Amino acid sequence: MKLTKELILEIDLLIDELIEVGVVSENKCNSEIRGNSIRFLKTKGLLISNCKRVQYNPTSEVYEIKKVGIEKYLKEENRVEELDLKIKELTAINLNLQNKQLKRYILYSVISFVLGAISTNIEEILNFLNQ
Repeated sequence: MKLTKELILEIDLLIDELIEVGVVSENKCNSEIRGNSIRFLKTKGLLISNCKRVQYNPTSEVYEIKKVGIEKYLKEENRVEELDLKIKELTAINLNLQNKQLKRYILYSVISFVLGAISTNIEEILNFLNQ
């Protein structure tokens, strides 16, 4: 659903009504834009279904939206989602680098062990090869 200016204004009006009245109803008398604004808030999880199927109560986030407005709230929500995605990407890169470092550590340890064994027993190895 594309957020038009008209829909954003209707969402702001709906939030004002939710705060004042405490409940909003979905029925056939609502305009299409009103129905779209109710559906938008339901998909964002900002409305809680009441005992009746057509009435919805606001969540605590609706009061936050009232303070900053729906546009700023959605921008902040998108920013947080982008940051979460960036954190996941950086975590994956970090794990990959840690795995490479661990593999190098094991390889260097094995090489050091072999070279240490050879260097401490070089006389016995040379005597064995000369026989």
